[in-house]
Amino acid sequence: MIENREKEWQQLQSNASQILDNPKLLPIDEKTKNFIPILHLWISPTFTPEKHWIFYKPQSQINPQPKPLIKQVIWKKTEDFKRLNEPLVGIKEGFHLEPTFEIKLAEIELEKLIKIIVNLAKISLPPFIKDEILGLDGEHFGIETLGNYHNARVIWWSSFPKEWKELINWFEKKRIFLEEKFSEN
Repeated sequence: MIENREKEWQQLQSNASQILDNPKLLPIDEKTKNFIPILHLWISPTFTPEKHWIFYKPQSQINPQPKPLIKQVIWKKTEDFKRLNEPLVGIKEGFHLEPTFEIKLAEIELEKLIKIIVNLAKISLPPFIKDEILGLDGEHFGIETLGNYHNARVIWWSSFPKEWKELINWFEKKRIFLEEKFSEN
């Protein structure tokens, strides 16, 4: 068998991106099977693990209603890269193309979730702006609503358009809240 680690790494990245770009593809577990994903936030740095947060609301027919959930998904891309490119690590863990995810769950108060969604809905920004940024490394950020009938997805790089400052400020406050929430677990 001929090894082509670069091609394998590209396939692994593609596998991870397909899952992370669509939170509905994440494995359904016993805790989230009766929940619906409604909001997705993420940070995708060039050289460190990606972090994604998916907010879930309970399905309406569940009685009594449980608290909404947040799922934190961290893609351990550095570990995956080592597994494919360092022979001793690959032999120990296997040279498979499945991405490595660390997944944690946390409850959130319904009132807090409603406030997050309402404050996001108040933000207005021009979606079609001139793209004048030039850069290679940095972080990409994103927000995606996961409605049944209407969805929105906004992605930006470390240097963001000034027209989106209100959204970026909202995101940064939520990121800090989420980092603190999951550092407690």
